[in-house]
Amino acid sequence: MAERKSALAGPHLVRYGIAGDQKYLVGDLLDTYDQLVINARMVAHMAAGLALFLTQRAHNKPYFIDPETHIFQHDPEYLQTTSEESETRLKRSVDRLIESYGNPVEHIVKEKQSILPEDFGNKTQRIEFCRRVIKFQLKAISDRVQDTENVEYYEFLKKKGVVESSSFTPTLVVAPYFCMDGNTFEDWIDVNIKCAGDSQEIADELDIPMAAEIVITQSVLSDSEKMKSLIDKYKTLEPAVFLIWVDAFSEHEVSEGLLKEFVNMLEKLKETGSRVVNLYGSYFSVMLLHCRTLDGVTHGLEYGEERPLLPVGGGIPTAKFYLPALHLRLRHRDALRAVKALGGIESVESFHCNVCNCLQCKKTIARDADKDFGNYLRTKRVNNRDIPYPETKDNSVRHYMFCKQKEFGRSGGDTDLKQLKDAAEHLRRFVGPENADHCAKWADVISRLSQ
Repeated sequence: MAERKSALAGPHLVRYGIAGDQKYLVGDLLDTYDQLVINARMVAHMAAGLALFLTQRAHNKPYFIDPETHIFQHDPEYLQTTSEESETRLKRSVDRLIESYGNPVEHIVKEKQSILPEDFGNKTQRIEFCRRVIKFQLKAISDRVQDTENVEYYEFLKKKGVVESSSFTPTLVVAPYFCMDGNTFEDWIDVNIKCAGDSQEIADELDIPMAAEIVITQSVLSDSEKMKSLIDKYKTLEPAVFLIWVDAFSEHEVSEGLLKEFVNMLEKLKETGSRVVNLYGSYFSVMLLHCRTLDGVTHGLEYGEERPLLPVGGGIPTAKFYLPALHLRLRHRDALRAVKALGGIESVESFHCNVCNCLQCKKTIARDADKDFGNYLRTKRVNNRDIPYPETKDNSVRHYMFCKQKEFGRSGGDTDLKQLKDAAEHLRRFVGPENADHCAKWADVISRLSQ
């Protein structure tokens, strides 16, 4: 079996969302994270471009691919697009993906239908499906490199030691997976376990670590009977990594009881010896790293600390400022009130001392703290929506990435817990309990883990 430790390059993972994300993953931001997670549809859409990015701009940053097989079990409408002639067809990236994955997915999705658990009843067909999904993750980028006009250039870079052959190979492969909700749990969990078992055998043949991705709704997480069944069945597997995704699970907003259930699931999975990664997590999950409950946490650029299963895709984030004291992105008025309450508007020095002294804040808040802070929040009105100016987004995303780097570097000890409680108590009157009380909740849950 491939070495489990080699599956993860570090605890801080960032999800590559769209091509425009590249500028925030390179340069002085390259060292703010350890590893990339890339969606399969993005790979299907621009494999050659990703190869160029990974080897030249990202300097061989480790990565793995999320095969996104769950998208085929939902309403087919989410996979379709409408042309100017009002014709409905599969999105190009989805079409390319199902051609690589083959049946049982391909013929069903092309008929604009959803796949069902019974479509994986044929063992031979299921194993071949798993093999193709794994092959796509291993070969989609490297094969495109060999097909491009840049192949001679890559060979030149390899000889010079600038690019390694492993640059095109993910650190792990992910087994096909499907979401389990309260209504379909019993049917899909058996398919997931079989796909993971089949994929483990294939990964062992290829000598590469395998990850089992567990995707559940909050209704499953809160059901003790279903959670016991889930843990018992997944404990029969021996993946290098468990990847966890709870649908629309906002660690800021869910109840303390649900956070405890989440932690309990992580602890049970850790008992298997596998490493555990939360695919969408906030500072609460980062603190679980320090408790050794998690081995990795993933987020997007500025957003992506939580994500719903549907719709399949993303939206345009609004302009917000990530306040380190609350570990939360705040809208303009709340952010301004919070910064004032922290004494950050009085001077540049007070802002850097009381609010944030990351590299971007040192650059942005340089002359007049009050006026300069507006550079994080400037928007323009388009179609009755506040859209951030390009420079606003640049400032905010860079600030967020530097803040996350700091969070992953913290000790997670009693001092950090006290800072959380103090922040909640001090700021709840200025930004409202709904924007502050999560800090006290997190501190209570984490403090009980160390008892």
